[in-house]
Amino acid sequence: MKIGIPSSSIVRLGGKATAATEPLQLEKQMSSYRMTKLDFMSIDGIKGLREQHCAQLHKTFGVYNSASIQNPQLFEHLEFEDPEYFAAFTIPKAHDGQKLIGRNGKPVHDFYLLDQWLKGRNAGFLSYHQNVVDAFDIWSMSFSERREKLKTWQDALFKEQVAHVYENGQAYNSCLASIERMYGKKTEAILNDKRIIACTTTGAAKHSERIRAACPTVVLVEEAGEILESHVLTALGPETDQLILIGDHKSVCFPLSSMLVC
Repeated sequence: MKIGIPSSSIVRLGGKATAATEPLQLEKQMSSYRMTKLDFMSIDGIKGLREQHCAQLHKTFGVYNSASIQNPQLFEHLEFEDPEYFAAFTIPKAHDGQKLIGRNGKPVHDFYLLDQWLKGRNAGFLSYHQNVVDAFDIWSMSFSERREKLKTWQDALFKEQVAHVYENGQAYNSCLASIERMYGKKTEAILNDKRIIACTTTGAAKHSERIRAACPTVVLVEEAGEILESHVLTALGPETDQLILIGDHKSVCFPLSSMLVC
């Protein structure tokens, strides 16, 4: 401002403003940009999707956090990933289509054979059923072999659970990013109208996407000796032609066309 650049051409991103820079703060800037009704409808739709992903994320994380693989999960896994074992542990249907009755006079539960196998036992009163006879190699496995096989199934299921948590987390974060982009259009419009974007390193990191959208061609870093390289890199965009580093004792100007940034 002291060299004649009007304050209306400058915006400042960051906290701890002085009396002179307070009017330059992003929050103080006026913009003609207005969100449309369609924009708000899009945001509402994304928010609804966000809540769905949030609920699913809580559910999948709860399953993972329980650190317990139950028989229904294990049986479902075998159906698609190890069908030979699934067939070996499937309870035969009674001739009349009703539930099979055990020796205790009660219906045989769906995981009877799986329980027998996991405990190192034989198929009990179902030993002579065809699906058990056909799976002789499976039922002949030692207890240690069965435990090792169980471990491979549990590991696979835990990996699936982690993948589900990750996928739902990514979907949730994507919704948040979309909402932020929609609300950030006003900030982008303000930055695009300014000749100079002044910011702290925190402000540069917080608004890095908006700053890149403004495509600044020159980046000037004051007190460069006190700033980490990573903070400088976050301020660079694809349109940056010149990087100026100002330190305590000397200033350096790098044309990026001849500079390799590693």
